[in-house]
Amino acid sequence: LGSADGSVDGESLKKAILEDKVPSYIQIVDVTAPNEFKNGYIKGAINIETSKLNAKELLEKLPKNKTIVFNCTAGGRSIDAWSKLNDEKVDTSEIYYFDANISCKDNNCKIDVNEPLL
Repeated sequence: LGSADGSVDGESLKKAILEDKVPSYIQIVDVTAPNEFKNGYIKGAINIETSKLNAKELLEKLPKNKTIVFNCTAGGRSIDAWSKLNDEKVDTSEIYYFDANISCKDNNCKIDVNEPLL
């Protein structure tokens, strides 16, 4: 867990991603547009463009029995996706966001974790 509500510990997740050691119970969900996702993404991530979905539609698309971590390119859209669910009183105890600047070409990613929101 990170220091802000809904966040993951960015440095720990970054390390796991770069070492290709993301636990199998975690599903990274890239919330960017499909054309952005096509250019590069975190290995093992799936793409669900969340900006066009309401909370119910988003929840229906998420994999079941997994801990979900939303990511995007700068952190804002991943926070928005988490907030959309949280604001509708969805149980977000296994849903988080990764607040980081992420730039990927194929599966090679440069990740700069953002300062924690307090």
